[in-house]
Amino acid sequence: MNEDLKNYISQARASGQTDDQIRQTLLAQGWKAVDLDQVFSDSNSPKSFGFKAIILVIALLIFGGLAYAGLWYWQNQSSQVSVATFTPRPVIPSPSVTAIASPSTNPQSTWKSYSNTKNYFSLKYPDNLFINFPVAKQTPEQSDVFVFSNFQFKSQDDLKNSLVDLFQNKYQPTSNQFLIIGIKGLVYPLSLCLDTSHRTTGTFQPIKIDGLPALETTKKTSSVATVSDTFLIKDSCFSIGLAYSQNQTDAQTYVDLFHQMISTLKFTK
Repeated sequence: MNEDLKNYISQARASGQTDDQIRQTLLAQGWKAVDLDQVFSDSNSPKSFGFKAIILVIALLIFGGLAYAGLWYWQNQSSQVSVATFTPRPVIPSPSVTAIASPSTNPQSTWKSYSNTKNYFSLKYPDNLFINFPVAKQTPEQSDVFVFSNFQFKSQDDLKNSLVDLFQNKYQPTSNQFLIIGIKGLVYPLSLCLDTSHRTTGTFQPIKIDGLPALETTKKTSSVATVSDTFLIKDSCFSIGLAYSQNQTDAQTYVDLFHQMISTLKFTK
């Protein structure tokens, strides 16, 4: 990569750009100042100047030899005809400068993956979230219920009680807590999974998840705001929902994170 930068800098200098102009262009493309300092330092090192000096000396010797040969040839001409000559100025093509791609900044590249072999899906989640499984008899890969949270539950009973309170509209999350909950067969049977006519609360809109039809609903209770997606997996109804306190000052951050996680959901069968 440093060789690419050195070549880029050399070409840009040859085209007449100053070091400051070259540096500003590379900084705008995402390169770090410390990396640029090293490359500019290497290109201006004594070793580089010594090499240039050798090239200059060789060029002067060649030029001197050619001048002497020309003078000898002119003095030995039988005809003293003065002929006007000119040396065409060599055309230096402008360097073809190719922008060097900056490093990837996709945050999902560092996320962890969760796969469910029973319900045939996978999704990614940030590595700073906790993933919990309330049903003790089910392994994580076979679980019908999972909970992502930005805090650690005190115990398995604390997790179960929090979910019960949430479904009964009694859950009281603190101002810095949120839950992302996935449950198979939540509330409604398969025949009603994607039918909005039976729903009396919330706002529903049809969406697509990994190419399959789904519904997204948003509703608010006295203490909790929720956003959820309901869709079909392996002929069964499955919902993933976000729950957080309505008093959150950064609620949109949680909503954005929820949608980013849903965008990574893929069906494996």
